[in-house]
Formats: sequence, C-alpha cells, structure tokens
Amino acid sequence: MDAILNCRPDDLEDYYSLLECDELSTVEQILAEFKIKALECHPDKQPGNPKAVEDFQKLQQAKEVLTNEESRARYDYWRRSKITIPFQQWEALSSSVKTVGGVQVWAFRSRGSQCIGLSKIRRTKCWKLLT
Repeated sequence: MDAILNCRPDDLEDYYSLLECDELSTVEQILAEFKIKALECHPDKQPGNPKAVEDFQKLQQAKEVLTNEESRARYDYWRRSKITIPFQQWEALSSSVKTVGGVQVWAFRSRGSQCIGLSKIRRTKCWKLLT
C-alpha cells in the first residue's frame, strides 16, 4: 500500500517510451522495436550489469501489454487517466474501481452481495455462513 500512496508521476513506467514508440504504433512496429531493444539490453550481453535482468523484464512486460489488444486498451486508459499508481497495481485494483458518471470511484463488494439472486432458503443459509 505504501508503494501506491508514495508513488510519484516520475516513478511510473511508460511502456511506449521503453519501446521507443507511441500510441499509434502497430503491433508489428512494437514487436520490431522490442527485438531491437531486447538485443541491446539482454542480460547475456551485459553480464556485469546487475540491473540488466530487471530492465529486460520491464521491456518484456511492455511488449506483453502493448501487443495484447485488451491489455493495451486498459494500459492506454490508465495512461490517459493520469492516475499516479503503477499500472500493475491499478490493474489489480481495477475490479474495485468503477466509473460512475465519468468519475472513478471505489466500489467494494459487500459481504452479502454473493447471496443476492439465491432462493430465500439458500440466501438465508448464505447469510448464516457469512456472519
């Protein structure tokens, strides 16, 4: 939680910048940029660099997100929202964040919400299990 609360805009990874492309780049362009960057920063090519593995993993993460249509759409939405939490944590929390009237709000499931839609007898049993 501290990582989220103490996050600054400068701390956020920009996948497009990592791969030296932009939002209009095609999947083929992104893959081509990834191959060039991967050859440059592969850990095997930099045995003395302790950050090489971490940098290469970030590059792979950027490629995975930007070459998947659904992930890329979520990433672009997160990027445009200017929310100052890392994308991975935003994605993990996205099931708790809903957009209502153009505003993002926290929406937590109540303990009994999983009992809704059950028959009266089953709903009663469900409530008893939860309390």
